[in-house]
Amino acid sequence: MKLYACFLLILIILIFQGCDTCKYLDCAVSNQNIYISLNEKASGNDLLFGPNAKYDAENVRFYSVVNKDTLWHNSTIAKYPKRNYDTVIHVSLSESHPQFFVQWGAGKTDTFNIAYQSYKTKCCGVITNIQSLLYNDINTNYSEYSLTELAE
Repeated sequence: MKLYACFLLILIILIFQGCDTCKYLDCAVSNQNIYISLNEKASGNDLLFGPNAKYDAENVRFYSVVNKDTLWHNSTIAKYPKRNYDTVIHVSLSESHPQFFVQWGAGKTDTFNIAYQSYKTKCCGVITNIQSLLYNDINTNYSEYSLTELAE
């Protein structure tokens, strides 16, 4: 009888260990990344990088204002593989703020409005992605890992 009980206990443990559908799952991560280039409307010249740069890319800042506090967002200069490894700015939003600002140079600030889509998963918790991105109230046709090309 004890042998039967031990066998039954081992069988139950194996069944429950084998039924863990989340055990080996690689979870998707939230995507709150934006790749930005700033080009001149008339000529298409890059205003951040190269010989026609109008703004110093190192001094471009991204921030949100929440309860009178300024929250700075991480940004880095990156190579964008989908456009011949062109140099762009990569902005990583660590939290889901519906609005953030970009400060290009002395006295030049523009506004981004973001709509997010969140969904709960069984194994990975809540995943939040950017659904749409407006730049100064103009739709940028944002899609995941796309380049947001702004014109001045």
